[in-house]
Amino acid sequence: MAKAALSKSAGMMAKATVAKAPPKAVIAKVPPKQLQQQVRPGPTASTSKASPPASPNENVPDDALYQLVGELTEDPVVQDGLILEDRLNEVFRRLWDGAARKPKDWVAAWQALGIPGDRQGEALQKLLNLAFVQTEDPDKAPLVLAELVKGHKVKMRNVEDVFVSFGCGPWVSGEHGGGRRKAAELRPELR
Repeated sequence: MAKAALSKSAGMMAKATVAKAPPKAVIAKVPPKQLQQQVRPGPTASTSKASPPASPNENVPDDALYQLVGELTEDPVVQDGLILEDRLNEVFRRLWDGAARKPKDWVAAWQALGIPGDRQGEALQKLLNLAFVQTEDPDKAPLVLAELVKGHKVKMRNVEDVFVSFGCGPWVSGEHGGGRRKAAELRPELR
């Protein structure tokens, strides 16, 4: 009986070592249809409906973002804890004009800007000033702000302060009272 148990445990050990080896299907990452086309070159391979390879021009926006982030290390937006307004406006303009294709690209760019937490409000105000004069894509600025807040790159408190300073929202309009006073009633920590 002890011999049978020994052989069973040895068999389990052998199975365990075999199970740890990666299956061959994981190694080959080519779908079966493409694999057949590669194995049998002929008229079917030339009439494939696969998309053509990406041209270098399609990667220009990614390259522009990468280039801009690289430039920020050489020519920063913040020096000695102060924001260089002209440089910040230039960076925001380039991002808005296409260096950032999607809102998540702004997160990478914002991180590269290296703006201190106490200066975020100034930078957000510059960004929103730029966004308010743009008419072609009104949804872009809210999506960018949402992505920055979700990515914990900007504090929601700073976004709120910028909106209060702009006078946005029903609690700061003339019918409900004015600016900081009404906001302080809703959020006592603003006093």
